[in-house]
Amino acid sequence: MISIKIHSETLVKRVHRITQNMEKRFVDDVKLAAKRFCHYAMEYTLPKSTAANPWPVHKLQDRIEIDIMRAYPTYSDEMWATSAYDLIAQHYTEEKAKDWWHEYRNKTQSNFDPENPSKIDAEETFNKMRKIPRRIKDGQYQDLRRKNGYARLPAKTKPLAFVNDSSRKAYIKKRQRSAGLAKSGWYCAARTVGGTMNYTRAKNEAGRFVWPPEIRRVIGPFGGISSLGASSIHVAGLVGRFSVTNKVRHASDAMPDHLLDIAVRRARDAMRILFEQRAKGAMKEKGAMAA
Repeated sequence: MISIKIHSETLVKRVHRITQNMEKRFVDDVKLAAKRFCHYAMEYTLPKSTAANPWPVHKLQDRIEIDIMRAYPTYSDEMWATSAYDLIAQHYTEEKAKDWWHEYRNKTQSNFDPENPSKIDAEETFNKMRKIPRRIKDGQYQDLRRKNGYARLPAKTKPLAFVNDSSRKAYIKKRQRSAGLAKSGWYCAARTVGGTMNYTRAKNEAGRFVWPPEIRRVIGPFGGISSLGASSIHVAGLVGRFSVTNKVRHASDAMPDHLLDIAVRRARDAMRILFEQRAKGAMKEKGAMAA
């Protein structure tokens, strides 16, 4: 017969301490899971991030300029007459557009203007067409992008309006400032969780991630952290859940379902690995206590 004497008061204290530590660690892990998902969601929000290019927004800014120029032509464009033809056909008739094109091809200058010697009659005729839209409308442009699946607008895109250079340049700058805003919304959601944002010391990829430093530059002009992201953490004992919200209007459009599925799967895999490591650590701690 073997008997083992245990100092029960000491054991209870140690068990209580371990339980408290596990619960606190679990809360931290649920928060980490929320931030980990936000980071993956940011990566898979278009344009997709890569290890070589974690903030692929510069090319997006170039694309924004090209897209806006295609949607809103001006007289400074080399092919302005083709855009004018399309607008006349859209807002009048194909026949009227053909008549105007014939006038344009003749290059007549009935009223020569020494201030603008290149101005031709067809330009004046086009200026007097009241049905032709002359203003940039953000909602209309967003609808065009949505219908095109947020891909690059094709070269033969039907123009939305014929505008002046200054208004187009201003709109290009405005839209370029918002490049990457949908990605920044996930950063803001993670920020509302609280705690550490960049995890650099983890031994494996499951616990290690770093946010691109450029992501913070987009936030300021659009209202700040709470305007772009939100989160909630719920923990009861060792049961926890989280929800994160990207408040940017076009965030869901910028991350198609198949990319969202990848972000969710990778976040789950990363946290599964992390929780398995936590469980192993707890078992070792319990083993040490039993010894």
